[in-house]
Amino acid sequence: MKKILTGFTVLLFVFAQSAQSAQSAQSAQSAQSMQNTQSTQNTQRAQNAQNAQRVQRIVITLNDDYLAEAKQNIKNGDIISQQELKKVVRKADKALEEDILYVVQKIDTPPSGSKRDYMSAAAYWFPDTTKKDGLPYIRRDGIRNDNLGENKDDIQTMARNAYNCALAYYFTDENKYARKAAEFIREWFLNSEKGMNPNFNYAQYVKGRNTGRGAGLIEARVFYRVLDVAKLIETSKEWTENDRQQLQKWFSDFLVWMETSKVGLQENRAKNNHGTYYDATRLAICFYTNQYDKARNIIDSSVVNRIFIQQNEDGSMKEEMTRTLSLHYHTFNLEALLLNCMFAQKIGIDLYNYSDVDGSSIKKYIDYLLPFYLQEKKWSGQQIKSFKYERVIPLLYWFGKNIDGRENYLVAAEQLEKILNCRMDKLTGQNIEKINK
Repeated sequence: MKKILTGFTVLLFVFAQSAQSAQSAQSAQSAQSMQNTQSTQNTQRAQNAQNAQRVQRIVITLNDDYLAEAKQNIKNGDIISQQELKKVVRKADKALEEDILYVVQKIDTPPSGSKRDYMSAAAYWFPDTTKKDGLPYIRRDGIRNDNLGENKDDIQTMARNAYNCALAYYFTDENKYARKAAEFIREWFLNSEKGMNPNFNYAQYVKGRNTGRGAGLIEARVFYRVLDVAKLIETSKEWTENDRQQLQKWFSDFLVWMETSKVGLQENRAKNNHGTYYDATRLAICFYTNQYDKARNIIDSSVVNRIFIQQNEDGSMKEEMTRTLSLHYHTFNLEALLLNCMFAQKIGIDLYNYSDVDGSSIKKYIDYLLPFYLQEKKWSGQQIKSFKYERVIPLLYWFGKNIDGRENYLVAAEQLEKILNCRMDKLTGQNIEKINK
């Protein structure tokens, strides 16, 4: 019995030693794992900080490298670049003489009772001629009602004038242009008595039907230009730190409104170009307000899905094909997709070459559209107005630059330039310049 107990005691001792060794090993592994996790977190934080610093220098919808190269080309005496700069300066000089506009400068008062709320009428809606009072308005898709007024024209004029001044400042370093650009956006958004409230509650209202609707958020595309302006003049003494912080606060509040209001949530559910631009607007604001984690979440949870949500097997777009200006709206949606690809690329996400398990991708859209853009095939959908083929040149250029194995898009862009006697501008890579023979 003593021998058995002694043997058992030895076994217990060996087991205890083994358990202790295992526990020590486990503790060591755990410590190493924690160390690795900490190291990964530190690396991620450093990468995020580096990304943040990089993004700080990024203009919202423009390409930094393209702008910098254009500025250098001007200094180096490139004739075409200098000619284009003269045109920019002419536009900016004209803008210097323009009046400052305010959101309160409208005849009607929104239902809220505050003229500081943005207000616009839906473009494709007209009085019902069979009704004495014309109400409710009826829709005529593709036919624009020019008797709208309200704020839409003014906000677009303001943004255009500010943008022309900001570009002139960037390329010439003359503060007079930054001063006027700052005044345009400061007065429209930040004026304590006349500044616009951060909402689109009454955008694109339809008389007799509603006081505003989700579709009105498509007009927020003008904000891309405003945010470009704010970034372009950021180095000027005319745009102060207080200005920057106030404008960031304004757009942060607008983003909250987009994601929580009845009107904003209605637009978020859109499956056509409206939904694509909804995300583009959110991303533009995220970049300006330094909300990079939120931008990643929007891309992962929404943008990726919108790439494929309306792709037919042949590469056409389900929702856009139903329109009376279907080629226009295919292109319009493609322009929004390009914006989202550019935004994603700024934080290291490649949407240009992304495809899902079914093979849906952005290049599938372009491959479908290309023969129609080159007019090798007749467009199969409705297009009740003439289509401006020159607008696709920047699209083909930027997609061709970034989609693997699609250099033919660049060739097609050059082909269109020759056919249409025009070229993509050398200053921003977004506009088309007619070539004078």
